[in-house]
Amino acid sequence: MIIIKKQFKKSFLGRIVFLLVLFFIFSVQTTIAIIPTADRIEKCEKMLKNKNTDTVEDIDSYEKCERVLNSRIEIATQKSNILSSQVKLYNLKVNNATRNLENVEQKIERNMLELKKLEEEMGEKNKEMGDTKEQLKKNIVLYERNKQSFKLKLLDSKSSLVSLMNRSNYLNKISEQISNKLKEIKKEKEEIIKRKDAIENAKEEVEETKVELKDKKETLETERRIKNDFLSETKGDETKYKTLLARIEEQKQRIVNISLLSVSTKNSLEKIKRSAKKPKDGLASTSWYYAQNDPKWGYKTIGFSKTLMKDYGCAVTALSMVFTKDDKKIKPDKLAKKPLFYQDLIVWPSKWGKLKLTSGRSHGSVNWKTIDKKLKKDIPAVVFIRSKSGAGHYVVIHHKNKKGKYIVHDPLFGANIYLDTSKKLISAIYKSSVVVDQVLIYE
Repeated sequence: MIIIKKQFKKSFLGRIVFLLVLFFIFSVQTTIAIIPTADRIEKCEKMLKNKNTDTVEDIDSYEKCERVLNSRIEIATQKSNILSSQVKLYNLKVNNATRNLENVEQKIERNMLELKKLEEEMGEKNKEMGDTKEQLKKNIVLYERNKQSFKLKLLDSKSSLVSLMNRSNYLNKISEQISNKLKEIKKEKEEIIKRKDAIENAKEEVEETKVELKDKKETLETERRIKNDFLSETKGDETKYKTLLARIEEQKQRIVNISLLSVSTKNSLEKIKRSAKKPKDGLASTSWYYAQNDPKWGYKTIGFSKTLMKDYGCAVTALSMVFTKDDKKIKPDKLAKKPLFYQDLIVWPSKWGKLKLTSGRSHGSVNWKTIDKKLKKDIPAVVFIRSKSGAGHYVVIHHKNKKGKYIVHDPLFGANIYLDTSKKLISAIYKSSVVVDQVLIYE
């Protein structure tokens, strides 16, 4: 009986699997049939243009072609909807971030009111304590006078000893009550201070949350704008959309990504960094130095891509350093979300504010005499250190020291290091010789 049941189960499951396979094959064939080829679309467009419907076969073909072209329109619409729905999603995210920000601002406002209330309460307690202390002082004075009076009247046999003792006891009781009141007020003050400290701490945390939410909202709004720009530029064509993103993937191959390196390579880099000589003169201010892997922006993306700053942000970071040095302060994460980086990881604008790109953008031989002239005028130069494979890394040359050595702010390996050290590190990564083959100067 058990064996029959098992066989029945196997048979039943087998049928379900078989039906699912058939359904899958049918679905695939149907999907393939729906997606028209380029040749078929071209033939159909010609047929519909000529409108040859003299025979039944022509009419049948004409109807098929109409279906083909309609399916193409439907697919294009679906692709457009993908981008449109993403824009709608970002709208929702921005609205949600706005609401969260409003809630936090309300919380901050409540904290401020609570703190104001506590300060008023503290003022009242201080006044109460002052009044109570004054009362205690008066009592002490009365008590001292009473003691003197008590001593004098003890000598007078007619004085009532009971009356004097009663008065003294009364003053003692009043003084004790006032002392207790002072202790009570002190405890209340301590409690107010604790509550105030707790609210102050909460206020700081909420303020930090507000900053984070503001940054998040700005990022979402930027990404929504990027999506809208893509939607406008591609006119809902998913193929164009993917082509734009493919450019980023291509550029990723040209920039070093340290997180992809093997453990042994990373160890080699650490050895080079430890043994590398540090320049003692020709140092630049670190106020305009940015590291691409800084936790503040290392895990933020460049443009519309999913590419992280810490991995592929050397060009963005080098540019932000040059712009910041010229008092056009802009941090790498902000620059990475500007329109010029929507579709590229490597891009050199012809101008930025008053700054203009006075060099070419092309790779090839580098004119070191031009770089030296610019360095004497305190104008830095962004250069590309290229390996034999063509991939490499961008750094900013800012000085040439007395020994003729160039000093750089390296987005990946640190501020104020020798260009030779950066070259040695890139050489170790790609296990090949390296050259500086591109220079970009903004002035």
